[in-house]
Amino acid sequence: MTPTFWQSALATGQSHSPAAGLLRGISRAVAGRVRQWLEAARPDGKRRIVLAFDLDAAPTPGTDPGVEFRELTAEEIQEHRESLGPGVDTMLPGNADSGCVVGMQDGQQVYHAWYIRGDGSRLRGIPNGWTPRGRVLFLHDGYTEPAFRGRGVHSAATRWMLARERGTNVMHAVCVVHADNAAAHRAVRKLGFRPLGRIR
Repeated sequence: MTPTFWQSALATGQSHSPAAGLLRGISRAVAGRVRQWLEAARPDGKRRIVLAFDLDAAPTPGTDPGVEFRELTAEEIQEHRESLGPGVDTMLPGNADSGCVVGMQDGQQVYHAWYIRGDGSRLRGIPNGWTPRGRVLFLHDGYTEPAFRGRGVHSAATRWMLARERGTNVMHAVCVVHADNAAAHRAVRKLGFRPLGRIR
């Protein structure tokens, strides 16, 4: 899943994007970093699909790929930042509302994904007028090492991240998938995410 849409979701100040001001006030520093990274990451203007998951539902069960998931510490993120993709720029020191989860198998990192939590009441411009309740978990920049793809690692990681939010004030998870990435779209739909609409 890629977070190109979140450049607008975390926008501060004026923006020329159609989804401008989607999530105001999460953190100006995070917003600026996400916006800069996303503008560089996807300059082609291809459309994306926004999908949401309600945390009062359970994700569809799946097979266990034999991968152990855990949160990286701030020190581990700094130590491995070159191998963690552009999502590293959304992390702020000491920010408990953003972070990176890794998947390990036999001592080897086979997966990583980033997340940001924010106040759902501040979301603006979501397709089809969707309005979240409570806080929202935005999942982005999930990456499975090529040799481990097709084994359900990303789906298992998403289930793990959703499960740990249960019983908190996070009510929804949101992700963005490029419209031309059929495999990613299928995977998140199979988990129980529902499409809200397309954005540029």
